[in-house]
Amino acid sequence: MIHLDKWYLDLVDDAGRVAIIYWAQLAFRFGGREPKPPRDGAGRFGQIAHASFRVLEPDGTIEGRSTARPGSGPRIGAEGLLRFDAPALGLFGVWRAERRGSAHELFRRGSRTVTWNCLAPRAAVELAIGGRTLVGRGYAERLVVTMAPWRLPIDELRWGRLVAADTSATWIDWRGPVPCRLLLLDDEAVIERTPSQRRGADARRTTGTSASAGPPPGAPALRTPAQRVQALGEPSFAGVGCTDHLDDRSIRWDRGLIELAPVRTLRDAPLSEGSLATVQLLARLLPRRLRTAQETKWLSRGTLTLRSGSEDAEPTRHLGWAIHELVTFGPATGLRG
Repeated sequence: MIHLDKWYLDLVDDAGRVAIIYWAQLAFRFGGREPKPPRDGAGRFGQIAHASFRVLEPDGTIEGRSTARPGSGPRIGAEGLLRFDAPALGLFGVWRAERRGSAHELFRRGSRTVTWNCLAPRAAVELAIGGRTLVGRGYAERLVVTMAPWRLPIDELRWGRLVAADTSATWIDWRGPVPCRLLLLDDEAVIERTPSQRRGADARRTTGTSASAGPPPGAPALRTPAQRVQALGEPSFAGVGCTDHLDDRSIRWDRGLIELAPVRTLRDAPLSEGSLATVQLLARLLPRRLRTAQETKWLSRGTLTLRSGSEDAEPTRHLGWAIHELVTFGPATGLRG
């Protein structure tokens, strides 16, 4: 059994100063072909925890700290208020969500799942860190994985978030044997190509039910706004009939366009040279495809252009800071498709 609980929190201020915070806990148990969570102490099991922060200045200066004794993770209170108190890091932060997020199941194979919860797609953030206080707009998410992450059928991962004053966009794009693509505007999916969404579509075709009839029996109890799903292959924003498009510089769909103009590279290194390096036991245990995975992360000025349903209406443009990344993996083992 493996259970990974990973939180990601960030902040960008008006000057382009970036703070990125991770908190993660990996619980595991050995023994048995289909192990279950230990309830009676039987079997061998363990737990690894980690937390870190990095503050990246516009001039390239980096301040950071990490710990293998992070204490409790972030806490969510009333009205979308998220707090993270990490004395071991000298850090305390508050994320006040200006718009609630949504949860999505990105992968399922039997009891093994990947659930992504976009907790605060757009938040006002105040962060006391390193003897100073940073104020700006930020983002928060939680990822829960109940399988070995290195067995996920992903060859290439793109992730990003764009936070403007009055709206936000968040995206995930997995490429490999089981592709997954999701784009949220605040909490609404405008592109959703996930395994759970495809299972629902297959069930509707099989049973003859409509999208408004509700999820098929056995579907995960997660928010899947099928009425807003834009399947790949529908007309693009440019109106020339090309497919929805997502790469490191732009995202395009039938009623919108995101343009990313990089300001600077925040990170370009193997995963093993980042937070994994501070957890030496975990770094030794992980398979080569995860240790050698290459991560590139950028800070960009983002422009979100939205077109309304009326052909006569002018598109609206929203400007903000974007953090986005590309991670490339080697071939997965043991679970393909």
